[in-house]
Amino acid sequence: MSEVRVVQIALLGEAQVSVTEGPARRVGGPRVRMLLALLALEPGRPVRCESLIDTIWGDDPPADPANALQTLVKRLRAVLPHGVAVEFVAVAYRLAIDADDIDIHRFVRLAGEGHELLAAGAASPAARTLDAALGLWRGAAFADLTDVPELCWHADRWNELRLDAIETRADAYLSLGRGPELAASLERELRLQPLRESLAARAIRVLAAGGRQGRARVVFESTRHLLRAELGVSPSPELARARDELDWLPEYSDSRLAVRRTGSIERVRDLPGIAALPDSALPAQCQGLGGQCPRWSFRPFESE
Repeated sequence: MSEVRVVQIALLGEAQVSVTEGPARRVGGPRVRMLLALLALEPGRPVRCESLIDTIWGDDPPADPANALQTLVKRLRAVLPHGVAVEFVAVAYRLAIDADDIDIHRFVRLAGEGHELLAAGAASPAARTLDAALGLWRGAAFADLTDVPELCWHADRWNELRLDAIETRADAYLSLGRGPELAASLERELRLQPLRESLAARAIRVLAAGGRQGRARVVFESTRHLLRAELGVSPSPELARARDELDWLPEYSDSRLAVRRTGSIERVRDLPGIAALPDSALPAQCQGLGGQCPRWSFRPFESE
């Protein structure tokens, strides 16, 4: 396996740069951080001085904006990692760095690869790739630049891409029988995004996969009530399907069912409560297989 390069510039959280020895170093000075972010958004490409000045100082530019920008560039050059340069090109500045050495761009690449791998049926490498993508996050995107209007759109975009990656990783984990590992993290994300129905649907599925059907129903009802109270709408088809899937599972005395990965094919229809169901009502992994389900095993959850 090839060695993973260290991120040189990190913006998924507070702005940081790597150093030769010791932990990453936070970039001081709000305008220096702003300049770093604006150049890092376009690695290897010139960003016009006029655009940089307008974004950094807005309606209150300094008396000599070109000189003030030069001073900021000098301060930024002083904190950049070895081998990373800010170059002057005609009437613009360019950050000379590979895009993959900046966490925001590496995340986009890895998240895209994870989506493609899962779509191709490669759940295991998809899960690993999405784990690596999400592991780059230390906080909200551009966390110490939230007062810069021009960067807010970019922050919203990356934060939305992160949620997409979280949901795709949940799908990959579920297909591997590892869904329950994400239950706590998905519920935590749902508390921050309580109206995101696609996230609630994943939370319901991973809870059910761990035998926590009762908790899954609570999540559904809480989301349904909030959607009605806040937006005046009913659950989306995606969220409703996640709720309906709970009824496909047999009811045991403790109302819990564990789902685990196995290396063999299981006869799902031999389980109580499953035999009478039509094939279309089986979990997606089992449909069209005559009741045989690869990679999944359904068993009553042991009482705690």
